[in-house]
Parts: sequence; C-alpha cells; structure tokens
Amino acid sequence: MASADDQLRRLIGQLFIVGFHSQTADENIKKLIRAPYFVGQIVLFQRNVSDADQLRRLTAELQQVAQDAGHEHPLTIGIDQENGLVTRIQPPITAQLPGSMALGATAAVDDAYNVGRATGRALRAFGINMNYAPVCDVNNNPSNPVIGVRSFSDDPSAVARLAAANLNGLRDEGVIPCVKHFPGHGDTAVDSHYGLPVIQRSWADMEQCELVPFRRAVAEQVPAVMTAHIVIGDSKLPATLDAAVLRSLRDDLKFAGVIVSDCLEMNAIRTECGGTVKGAVTALQSGCDSVMICHTIDLQTGALEAVFDQAKKDSAFRQQLQESHGRRTMALELASKVPNLVVVATCDPYDFLEDDVIKTYLTIYEPTSSAFKAAADVLFGATAAQGTLPVQQAQPATAVEPFTPERDMDQVCSLWHEVLPGYQVPRPHLSGLLKRPQGNHFVIRDQSSVIGFIATHIQPPPPSKPSEHPKGLITAVLVHPHHQSKGVGTALLHHARTLLLSHNCHTLAIGSTFPRFFPGLPTDIAASHQTFFHHRGFSPALGSATARGDTARDLHIDLAADVPNAGATARLAAARSRGLSFRPWTREGEAECLALQRANFGAYAGWVEGYEALARAGLHGQVMVALDEGGAQVAWTMMLEPGTPVFLLDLAFPPLLGGSTGLVAGNCLERYGELWVMAVREVA
Repeated sequence: MASADDQLRRLIGQLFIVGFHSQTADENIKKLIRAPYFVGQIVLFQRNVSDADQLRRLTAELQQVAQDAGHEHPLTIGIDQENGLVTRIQPPITAQLPGSMALGATAAVDDAYNVGRATGRALRAFGINMNYAPVCDVNNNPSNPVIGVRSFSDDPSAVARLAAANLNGLRDEGVIPCVKHFPGHGDTAVDSHYGLPVIQRSWADMEQCELVPFRRAVAEQVPAVMTAHIVIGDSKLPATLDAAVLRSLRDDLKFAGVIVSDCLEMNAIRTECGGTVKGAVTALQSGCDSVMICHTIDLQTGALEAVFDQAKKDSAFRQQLQESHGRRTMALELASKVPNLVVVATCDPYDFLEDDVIKTYLTIYEPTSSAFKAAADVLFGATAAQGTLPVQQAQPATAVEPFTPERDMDQVCSLWHEVLPGYQVPRPHLSGLLKRPQGNHFVIRDQSSVIGFIATHIQPPPPSKPSEHPKGLITAVLVHPHHQSKGVGTALLHHARTLLLSHNCHTLAIGSTFPRFFPGLPTDIAASHQTFFHHRGFSPALGSATARGDTARDLHIDLAADVPNAGATARLAAARSRGLSFRPWTREGEAECLALQRANFGAYAGWVEGYEALARAGLHGQVMVALDEGGAQVAWTMMLEPGTPVFLLDLAFPPLLGGSTGLVAGNCLERYGELWVMAVREVA
C-alpha cells in the first residue's frame, strides 16, 4: 500500500504540465513521469516534432512510460495548434489551416467550426488529446506585441461566436479545447514572456469587452481555465497569482472547472514575481488547479518539491490540492464521455508578429505559404478578395437609437409579430403597452428598416424600503431573423445594460411587472434564443445576472374544463386555524387597503393603480380580503370579471385568451408570506 507521502506526490504530479526538448521520450521527461514525481500532463512544441511517424511514436511512448509507472489515468498531451501564425505541427506533416484573424475576416461561424474539427482530427491521429486553442483575446490594442492576428477580431461578440464554434469543432473530434488567455491579453503593450503587462481597466470595463468571449465559453460548459500573466488595475500580482481574479472567475463567471496557469518560466513570473518555483506554490494557493513549466528540468523538479514541502506542513493547502485533483479528474472523465466539453486556458505561445514588420492586415492575415499565395492572387487579380478585416470596422447596423413611437411603432409591432408568432398582441394594445411610464426602449436600423428592438423598464424600490436600489428589467429583445447572430441583440443588450446602470440599477433581470409581458425568460421560445441570454451571464432560473431562485410564472386555467383543486378546502381550514377570516372588500375598508398597497407595494405602480381604479368604479366586490384576528387587512386577491377595465393598460396577453377571460391576482403582507407561498406552490 502506498505511503501518505507517495499518495501526496502522485496527487501533486497530476497537477503539473511540463515540456521537454527531445523528439523521443528522453531521460528528463521519463524522470518526471515516473516516481517520485508522477507528472500527468505534457505540453509539446515544434521542437518535439519532425514528421508524422515520429510524432505518433513519441506520444505512444509517453503514454507507455506513464502506464508502466502506474498512472491511474492516461497522460494529457497538449499542444498549441492555433493554426495560422502559431502552428506547431506544420506542413507537410499536416495541412495548413487558417488562423483566427483569417477566420474573423470571413465572419463565418461554420468555417470556424469546420477548422476546429479538422484540427481535432489531425491531433487525435497523432495521439494529442488537448489543444491550447482557440484564442479568446479581443484585439483591442493595436500595439499589442503578442496577440495581433492570433485574435479573431477587436469585436468581443465576434470573438465569442467564432471561438465558441472553433472549440466546439475540436471537442466534437474528441480533443479538449483550451481557450486563452483569461482574463484577456488583448489590451497590453508588453509581452508577458519578457515583462509584466499591466492593464489599467476596471473589472466593469472588462465585462464589456475582454470577458465577453470567456463568459460565452463558460456558458458552453468549459471544464478548465488557464490564467494570463497580466496585472489588472491596482493589483500588485499577475492574474495567475491573484486570488481575487481567480475568485471572480469562480463567483462572477460561475466557472466550476479546472483553472490552469500559463507557463511559469515567462519573465512575468520568473523575474518579476519571485521566480518559477515560488510561482508554482503561489499559483496553486491562489486558486490554480494546474501549473505549466515548459522548459527547464531543474525548475520543474524544484517546483514539484516546493509544492510537496508546502503541502506536507499545510493541511488547508493539501485539501485545496485534493479539490484541484478532483476537478482535473472530472475533466478527464468528461472528455472521454461528453461532447460538450471545453477547457479554458491562458498558455501564451512564443511566436508573435511585430508591428514594425507587418504594417497592414490588408493582404496578410497570417505568415503561412497558403496565406501569402492567396494575398498574391488577390493583389494581381487572379481572384477576388472575400471577407473584410475584422478590426476597427464601422458597424452601422449596430448603431443603437432611442425608440420613437411616432416613427417606429408600426415597424416594431411587425417585428414583434414576426419574432414572437405565439404572442400576437394586437397592434393597438401593444402600442399602448410600449407607451407606458418607466419605459426606455431602443431600436437598431438597417438603413430605414428596424431590425432590432429592446424594451426596458425601471422598477423603483418599495416605499417601505427606500434605501434599496431600483431594479432594471429587460422586457423584450427582438431581432429580425435575417439579422440574428450578427451582434444586433448583443449591441441592444449592452446599450440597455449601460443605461440601467446609469440609473443606479444594481440588478438586471429578464421580465416585466407593469406593464406585464413575460414574468421571466419564456420557456417556449427557441433554445438558441434562451441560450442567447445564458451566454451573456443571465441565470437560467430567473433571467437575472445575479439572482438565483425559483422561476416566476403566470398561470391560466380553463374554468369550463378544469376541476377545482381538491385541496382548497383543507388550505382554507388551515388559514382559519391561524385566525384568518375572509370577506369581500367594501367601501368601508377602502382607505385601509389603499394605504397598505401604497406602503408595501408602491414599487409596482400598476398594482396600486389597479386597486385605485376598482375603488373609483365601485367594484370593491371583485377583491377578496383576508383579515387577521384583530380584523386588520393582511392579504388580498383580485377576482376580475371579463371586461373589467382594470389592468387592460398593463397586461399584454389576456386578449390572446379570448373575450371571456378573467383575472385572479393576489398579494399579502410579508409576515404572511409563508401561507401565500404554500398556496402558490400547490396551485403551480
């Protein structure tokens, strides 16, 4: 039976990614794979590759060494096969495929997916099961010395779409994709191989740009993330060693998989942050699950020993390593069983394009023979240019403008009916709803035609809680079918988010109250439309980017066909046992009711207005009131008969149910919420 020290060493070894310099399994790499180190992850470079047969023999030999050493799992063997500029396995060993910016120039999601699949097939044939690609960095700094044409675009939405397609292609061929470089290496003027880049941007600013592709990758159920050696804002540490950044990845992006470091032999760590060996310990303590050391055997063994020594004397660190090992094991198991698998990484390849050499991307997207040939053919007229450079392009179709009812209402109503055929709200009724107070709506045009629309509302805090922040509501997002997947919806959502934040809204949710369209994200719309919101950070439960909990629902029942709930009598008896009694609302109880509605539910203006309208019309009998033992009102249920004008200005969908549609709606004081929730759950 293995000793405790042996078990700990085996665990630690599985968390290390190492490189070596030979084209065969030399003594250095064998030493790392065997006892006492048991390293479980290998990264290959161009130096390890000479031809196809050699590469297949090498990966098979590495796996045999691991098996003979008693490894529980096969080795993870990874490589940087981004294609284009960074191509570790080059022609004629395998086909030269277009890199990120070449794919970005086409803006073709299908092409990005197919290139991912072709890359995956080639890697699998060579015995490689992980690819440190695609690049998720947004190329938003023209002076960046290390990203450049390795990025898909300077548009974060385009990067998100193309990277997601590319990694899905890799994954569908059984290769674990590793997107990089979290939290975003695009806005740097320093290469972390040679120095420590600092990005002077707030996390909120990065949410609008750098984090967009990574949030999309997390929504694609990524199992791992690797961090970049870049300092964010006023932090003194690069992201790889910054526990706060890694906690944000877990807590803000809701990432539950493996976090992997970039190579710790880069100068950003080796010379700027205490050295590679210390960096390995700090990275694992800060929240990384795996650390990469690519080149030097003494640094590799030194780091393994340093982590072992720290873990021996630190029980909390040992527990943390156990959790990291569990996440990595889960990722390996899922890689062989589940096609929806992604690994997010920040491995930074050493090849890069210098700005003073490449002055324009007009004819060259990547320095490969096929790219040069294509550029020459275009320059000399042999073929026509296709696609556009995906950086700094004008985007007239995504210019967001305020919604003007007099100008836009007819087109917005037509767009609503085309996008939501199951919710054909009559035009006059829809027009009235969109003109209600507290609304801020916007459109995007293609020339004179409205192709996108977003409706937003602001829900103020209740009068009883004036210190609370207002709530921002995304009521509807509509994009014409011919313009979907082109950034229109994302531009609308980004504009609305900025507006609502400027109104001090700290919570953003999908849904509406008054006017009432959807209580949350509809479950009967297309799955791709639902995932649009999930990919942008909204919880699948509530539609909220921050909240978690049960789903809100509006229910309807056919009274001519449905039998009343048999448990109603029992619930009524339970309420009476609590001292509650029930009677219709009366004119005598009007003042008490209205005062309680305004004090407790004043944030819902339409709700209070409904009670006021019933009182003015003398329709008190259409409300049932619950009274406590002292005769004070504590809960109310509206029972509106067909044709009652109350709420017709606020409810979108009753007209779709027919002319004989009534309404039941209730509310209660907070201390009686338990009874109310029990009743609602039983009905639902």
